[in-house]
Amino acid sequence: MKTILQIVEELLAQHPIEVRAGFSRSDFNGWLEAAGYPNGEFEEIFCDFRTLSERDYPKFILDNGEAVYLVSVGKTRARRYSIVVGQDSISRLFGERAEAKGRSAVSSIFLPTAEAVDSFLSEFDLTIGGRVIGSNSLTIVRTPEDLESIPSQQMGCYFIFSTLTEQQIPNLSFDDYACHKRWIDKDGLRFRCLYNGKGANTRDRLLVHLFNRSTRAKVLAATDGKITISSTGAMSLDVIDENDVRILESRDQLGNNKHLLKKVSKSLRVRSNVHHDPNSYFVNGIDIREEHWRDVSWAVCTIETDSEFGKILIEEAFARKNGRPPLCRRHG
Repeated sequence: MKTILQIVEELLAQHPIEVRAGFSRSDFNGWLEAAGYPNGEFEEIFCDFRTLSERDYPKFILDNGEAVYLVSVGKTRARRYSIVVGQDSISRLFGERAEAKGRSAVSSIFLPTAEAVDSFLSEFDLTIGGRVIGSNSLTIVRTPEDLESIPSQQMGCYFIFSTLTEQQIPNLSFDDYACHKRWIDKDGLRFRCLYNGKGANTRDRLLVHLFNRSTRAKVLAATDGKITISSTGAMSLDVIDENDVRILESRDQLGNNKHLLKKVSKSLRVRSNVHHDPNSYFVNGIDIREEHWRDVSWAVCTIETDSEFGKILIEEAFARKNGRPPLCRRHG
């Protein structure tokens, strides 16, 4: 299934004047119908488009390399949208937003930060496969010892790659599989980004993601109840279903941690190549040494920085260049 940005690219090609001039929700759905999309998909596709257009910084790079801005203006019932092409549009768009914010809340100050990300990207290329996040910076990981090359207490961002195909990965991201379409070749393997995050200690965070002590298999095998489901957030690839939940609750291995897990019905996107029972829960973290992941190769890349702002800047710049990885639900 096509991503929302691929659909935007189609609309630009098929309705170049209309999408720039402004359109309504019904116009958008009419174009989808004319293009042959199933009626049942209109609502989900439009909701994705609306979510992207209402971001604080709705700039996106299409597959053809073109920069576009998805614009949403007006009151809820009469909201209009447009797709604006080109780098020169951003100052006008954000000038209008600043004026609108000034009228609605005179005590507030509009402080745009998008230019900080643009400036950062002009100096550091965070494209997957580029100078910063490329083959030389990628570390293949098989055991916890492979992470020891990352200095202890290193603060910054981390990026988790694997050889899993798009068809093997659930999608939790509003960017769908856009990020997964880029890759890094290393040691005869092709790695694609699954997840990214940030932390005060990147090595410890990666241990939680990739060598978790509380995986589904480990918890269910612990009939003495000594291992409980992890409450620490981490990359979600495995799930516990309703039957698992009943077993774990009967052994007191779940407790309040159940409320800290991501429920499938609230996390999984419609355009996902892997689906689970909506009443299941994603488990925090996996252990790549388990049998389930035997045929998969894993790799990581870390970027060190000196502040919380630096971590956020790196994360936002990465998303601007590549889209958010499929297992990253944050930020729609």
